[in-house]
Amino acid sequence: SLPLRPGIIRYRTSLPEGTRRQAFTTYASLLPGTLPLGGDGEGGIAVHCLDRDQPVVDQLAAEEEKLRAVFSRGAAT
Repeated sequence: SLPLRPGIIRYRTSLPEGTRRQAFTTYASLLPGTLPLGGDGEGGIAVHCLDRDQPVVDQLAAEEEKLRAVFSRGAAT
């Protein structure tokens, strides 16, 4: 058996609800072992992960920053 600890974590994002947050959840669904489930009703995103012991929140934060940079470049053009 694999030593996994599946579960749901909450990721608090500063992206506003709408297209940018939807783009982030779509992008985050490509990360191995994670599946965004949607808004948690408190300004965050519920994310199912295969192993809660992994740095899932840190990884999501790093990916959000990358996507935020893409949004910034798009706004400047």
